[in-house]
Order: sequence, then structure tokens, then C-alpha cells
Amino acid sequence: MRVLNVNWLLFDNLKIKVKMVDIRIATVQDMQNMQQCNLLNLPENYSYMYYLYHSLSWPHILFVAESEEGKIVGYVMAKLEDDDNDKKKNIH
Repeated sequence: MRVLNVNWLLFDNLKIKVKMVDIRIATVQDMQNMQQCNLLNLPENYSYMYYLYHSLSWPHILFVAESEEGKIVGYVMAKLEDDDNDKKKNIH
């Protein structure tokens, strides 16, 4: 299921190229590619089990950005917590 289609601009020798990505709910099949995306781009790295835990705990707030070629190029991993003081749900 496609959630959102996003355009962005790349500048290459003063020419503007438009690329597309789809933002969609992540699946368990995406976890390994999400981990690879993280290893290539971010200094903090998580284990496969960390991604799996998030996908099982909060599947409705875990998204991937997928290129036109089907490659995972980014992700949003959120979680919900109970605030002991207010007993309200917070999104981080």
C-alpha cells in the first residue's frame, strides 16, 4: 500500500533532476534493508532484533522511503510510551 509519493530535487551540473520515493508502512521483510540503510548512513547502529521489536510493537508508526527502483533509502521509526505522570501516550 502506497502512503505518500514524494518528489525531491537533485542538482547535477545545474540541471534539475526529479526523483520519486514512496513512503509506506514498513513490513518485516523491510527490516534487513532498513538496517543496511542505517549502517551506511548513521553513526548509531541497531541490531536486527531492535527493528523487529519496533515492527511488532508499533507497526502503524514504522515507515520506509522506497525509491522508484524498489530500494529502501530511508525510514521513520517511532514508538509510543506511557507517561507515568499523566498516563497519556506520547509519540517520540
